[in-house]
Order: sequence, then structure tokens, then C-alpha cells
Amino acid sequence: MFKLKRTALLLAVIAAQVISWQPALAAETAPGISDFKKPFNEYTWVMAHNGFLDEMRAQLDRGVRGFMLDLHVGNLSGGSTAYLCHTLDTWKCDVRTDMKFSDALNTVFLPFLRANPNAVVTVTLENYVDRSVLNSAFDAVPGLADVVFDPRAYAGSRTWPTLEQIIASGKRLILLTDGHPGEYITNGKPLNLLRDSQWENQNYWDLGRTTLQHDWSCPSRWSSYTPTVGAAGFTQWPRLFVMNQFHSFEKNAAHAGDVDNNLTYLERRVDNHCASQWGKRTPPNYLGIDYNQRGDALAYAAALSQGGYYFYEQNSANAAGDTTCVIPAGQDYNFSLPARGCENDEARSLKLRGIAKGTRITVYDASNGDLKDDHAYIDVKRDIGLHESVVVGTFETQYEDADFKLTYIRNNGLDGKVSRIAVGKTPVDFSDASVVLYEGNGAGQNIVCTVSLARSANFNFKSGNACANDEAKSAKILKAKAGSSFSVYGNWDQNQNQGYARVDILRDITQPVVVGSFERNYEGGSWRITRGGSSSQLDGKVSSMRVQQP
Repeated sequence: MFKLKRTALLLAVIAAQVISWQPALAAETAPGISDFKKPFNEYTWVMAHNGFLDEMRAQLDRGVRGFMLDLHVGNLSGGSTAYLCHTLDTWKCDVRTDMKFSDALNTVFLPFLRANPNAVVTVTLENYVDRSVLNSAFDAVPGLADVVFDPRAYAGSRTWPTLEQIIASGKRLILLTDGHPGEYITNGKPLNLLRDSQWENQNYWDLGRTTLQHDWSCPSRWSSYTPTVGAAGFTQWPRLFVMNQFHSFEKNAAHAGDVDNNLTYLERRVDNHCASQWGKRTPPNYLGIDYNQRGDALAYAAALSQGGYYFYEQNSANAAGDTTCVIPAGQDYNFSLPARGCENDEARSLKLRGIAKGTRITVYDASNGDLKDDHAYIDVKRDIGLHESVVVGTFETQYEDADFKLTYIRNNGLDGKVSRIAVGKTPVDFSDASVVLYEGNGAGQNIVCTVSLARSANFNFKSGNACANDEAKSAKILKAKAGSSFSVYGNWDQNQNQGYARVDILRDITQPVVVGSFERNYEGGSWRITRGGSSSQLDGKVSSMRVQQP
């Protein structure tokens, strides 16, 4: 790790703003990650480069689960205590300002692990102290050996233990080092310190000396990428991949938030640059970044771990434009934009990775979810794998294939105008049955209102109500159960003296159908309209409505 100018870095940290993502819930191991059943090498975590330069407990609480820490002796006159710091000429830390490594373990990492029983934390040491100095630091941490992960407990396994197994073991601190690895005896117990170059792949760490330079290529830090662990007895285990994404010099929090830690550039690095080096898309296990309080890395790590909804500013999920945000899978959402890293009025398309069958994603033009404005339902029809990529290329169409069904309710356009996102379950019954009334014939012009067909009701159309009076000329039935019906009337209180039209649902409707006018009798395959009462004009004069269930 390049030796940074401390003053410039600290000033940038002070200027940084907190990200908008949420801290981990009790049922999560990190923000957005609630599935503990996969092997450990199938998860992605945010790793803090030079993690000691910011308050480490705050980073842990934020969701960071990996730390790159530099160890140097901490006595300017030649003592032998391990401290955390960057050094300039002396190669020694300043005991007046820098933290002892043992204090970091005693006051930050072990208390956090005790308070968060589902958390697993990885610490990678850039070590410039002797083995004896390191052993002394371990000896100063009571109980340390009891929480340090030791792969030898899983000898004979062909792969990593599951996250669930590591959590259950209580050994939830993974320690790696570039210097003096191996077994230590601390307070009478063995502690295994893993050599990073045997257990990890890393890309070369420098994006460029300044923020004006960006070398996005992804060559290996250690000459080549090796798929499996290099330690004897574990050569069938997949190596952990650390994707470093930071600058060596003259960097700042604002730039990190806008570029280095921005989802667009993280995703391009994984999907394109690193994939070309690996020969395939290989999600990293650690996103090594600076200024982790800025940007999208936490949400992206959760999405890489267990799936996500990726929104794009261009149609067809075109990666030439920005990836506007990613929402991790595994829970329901309903929020207006901007929030959770998603900007308002930008998204035009969607990519699905790791999404369960029966999921419904709803996008709205109106920030309050008003159904009188454009909205679209995307219903997932099969389990979409974590490493698959299913693209919803636009929100402005009716479409169905083996992957998903898209239902668009048009008003005046939705692509690039998304202001609310909801994620939940696709109804398996007709509880979401509904009909949309339009100002123009043939479901044209603007939406008058959307009416539920899931329950019987009688109501009048009035100015200021959900359904405006004297406007509806046609309808689009989104979903309806056979035997149900709705009627529209030219007068209030369902009075037939100014004409009416009754629409009967003859067979279950699950794909949108258009009732182009209320002025004629018609029977189609799944519905029938009967015009009755006065011959007075009904289109554009609708004043009340009745919904009837069988």
C-alpha cells in the first residue's frame, strides 16, 4: 500500500459525507446480506483500504467487514510494539497519536464481534514488524485465539465452510498477512495467521497516482490469477478475490463517491475489465476501497452476494450509460426517490440477478405511487440465478417471456421518469385485479383513474376525487376474475337514465385487454360489453361506477 500524505487524507475524510445505505439489521451479517447458507467464498464484503485512518468502529457499524491495516513498530527510539500507521522516513509510528494493534483488537474488533454475533470480519495485515513483536501484540489480547478463524478445523473439506458454519463456530475473525504467517501460540492457545498471497487473489492496487488518472485494467498483483488456495491441504479451496479500487496519491472523498466507489465504475470493473483478465465474470469477495462512507459499495456487495435489482439510465441496460443504482434482493421495499443510492427521474431499464420466482417489481412515475400516473409491474416467472443477467429493456411496453411479465400502464411516459420503486410478491390470486380508465378512446390520452376489481363497490366520479367526472372514454382491464363485472354510468348514483355500459368478465383475464369505447355492444373471447339505458353520449360523460364480484 502506498504511503499516503496523512494531512491531506485526514482533511478529505473530514469533508466526506455519510452514504445513504442502511446499517445491518439483526438478522443480517452485513447490510442487505441475510442468507448465511452459502460457502464463505461466495460472498462479497466491503474492505477498507488503510482502515485505521478512519474511526474503525464507525466503519464496522456502517457495514464494512474487511480492513487493510499497516503494522509498524511504534517507538521512535527503537522500541518493539506493533502500531497501526503509515510512515514516511522513519518506518516507525508516532506513539503520541497512532493506535496500538492490540488496542484495536481489544477495543474495536472483539467488542464489535461480541455485540454482533452474525458478523464475520477479515483483517489483512501489511506487516513491517518482527514475528516476536506480532506475537506480543496477540498476547495482549485475552481470548483472541478463541475468535480467530482457522481453516484447519475444516481439513478434508473441498471448499470453504458456509458462512453459517463460521458464525456457529464463534471463530469470526479472519487474519491474513504478507509477513510472518503461520501458527502463533498466544496465551497458551494456537492462532493461525494466513499468508495473503496463498489464500487470496488481488488485482494490482493502484488506479493512478491522482484522480485525473484511471487505469481500469485488472492485472494480478502477484503475476497471475490462481483459482485455488496455495496452502498445503487446501489446494481445492477457491481463493478469495480482493478487487482493489483506489488511487495511490492525491485522492479525496468527493472523487471516491463520484467515481471510484460509484456503482457504474465498480460494475464495469467487475463485468468488463476484471472479467477479461479472469476469462469470465468473477465477483470479488472484497471490494477494497478508500472513503467507504461514500458511494455504492455496500449495496453492490450485498447484490453480488445474494442478488439485486440494477437500474440503468439507458434502455436495454446499456452499460455505456450509468448504472443508476442497485437494490439488494432478499427483502421488500417501497420508497420514493432519491433514496438508497437511486436518483430520481433517471432509470429507463432494469437488470435482474439472483431474483426469486414470484417477485414483483413496481416502478412509478409519481413519487407517492399515484396510479393516475405511469407505472409498470415486472413479475418474475422463474428463479433467476445470481450469475445470470435478465434485462428489462424498457418500462414502456407490454411483454412476457419465460423470465418475466411486464405490464405497463401508460399515461405520458415512464422511461427516465421513475420516482418510486416497490418490491414485493406477485399476487397468486386476483387481489390485484384492476381496470384503468382513460380520457381517450382505445385507452388513449391520460389516465382518469385506476379502480380495483377485487371487491364489490359503488361510487361517484367527482372533481377532486380519485376518478374525475365526465372524462372516461375507454378502459384497460389489467387483471380480472371470471364472473366479475363493472359498469359505468352517465349519471351519479349508478342511475341508468343517462346511459350505462356493463362489462362482464367471461374468462380469467391475466393479460391487459382494452375496452376501446363504452358506446357499443361487443363480445370478445374473455369479456363482453353491453350498452344500455339512454342513448345519450356516454364516452367522456361517465359519472359513477359499480364493481360486482361473483
